[in-house]
Amino acid sequence: VFVEHANPYIQQWNLNVQRELPGDMVFEIAYLGSKGTRLIWGESGVVLNQLPPEFQKLGTSLQDLVPNPFFGIITNPTSTLSRSMVTRGQLLRPFPQYTGVSAFRKPFGFSTYHALTLRVDKRFANGISFLGSYTKSKLIDDVSTTVNFLGQASSQQNAYDRRAERAVSTQDVAQRLVISYVYELPIGRGKPFLNNFSSANWLASGWQINGISTFQSGIPLVIVSGQNNAGIFSPGQRLNNLTGRSARITGGKTSDRIAQWFDTSVFTFAPAFTFGNAPRTLPDARNPGTRLFDISIFKNNYLREGKFNAQFRAEFFNAFNTTQFNGPGTNRPSGDFGVISGASGPRQIQLALKLMF
Repeated sequence: VFVEHANPYIQQWNLNVQRELPGDMVFEIAYLGSKGTRLIWGESGVVLNQLPPEFQKLGTSLQDLVPNPFFGIITNPTSTLSRSMVTRGQLLRPFPQYTGVSAFRKPFGFSTYHALTLRVDKRFANGISFLGSYTKSKLIDDVSTTVNFLGQASSQQNAYDRRAERAVSTQDVAQRLVISYVYELPIGRGKPFLNNFSSANWLASGWQINGISTFQSGIPLVIVSGQNNAGIFSPGQRLNNLTGRSARITGGKTSDRIAQWFDTSVFTFAPAFTFGNAPRTLPDARNPGTRLFDISIFKNNYLREGKFNAQFRAEFFNAFNTTQFNGPGTNRPSGDFGVISGASGPRQIQLALKLMF
């Protein structure tokens, strides 16, 4: 196993074209790209003591007990190498005197990213501003996260075959649309409507509506095999998808979809002393996406000829209480395999008073 020790680096490039439109608007179309070289490998580290895959043909003979040449030399009672007999597979490892050897967080991974972005920006004028941005992209890598708490990760299957790890990244978001806006209501003091009703000026003036709407496709599913019987001390063993059929399911009632988010029947456990042929991530079968509407209402109250602003805010996060489903179970032997069993992000309302001077 070859481990690179040079520093990681990222190359980025982009090309964009802008066009000014009537109504204080700007349209932009852009291409973005980047390439990550020697990215930090994940939490489990790089496995250095796996048997080469050609030893899998020995099958169960790898598990035969043979005399241990390290008996009496390695005396740690918790180690299998302190016993008089040891498996044949252990003695065939690159470092047979160790039960595990790994390099922790070494620069070992690569990534490529390509994206098309569209943007429409209406500058603030006449009480209105608007920004809409759309991204269609693909992120491919062979190592997705350094630590699991940064997002879903996947384990390597064969330490000798890094090319087999190349797949759509666990963090890939294929499409994302974000629309934000600010709208000052045209009523009250200095506005086209109700500006002559002095008794209503205070109540009618200073109202503002803001919002951010987010629509985003889900990240790819990482299907996990609950067993590793590859037999050569490999980091993992993936499932088989012998039919080559996609696990994606579309349409149907919500109650049916959460009970079976993807087609679990296409996956089977890989036989002993083999590797599974399922990819590291599923590019078309993905976690639920995001559909969020965050809305706020401001009331600006200008005091002392505009020197002070006592601003009242009512903010509604997930204003329409749209269900944000969690991801389905992805562990093959688990009872919730393919089942969505929860949701998050209910509506939240926040009230605040802010004094600006």
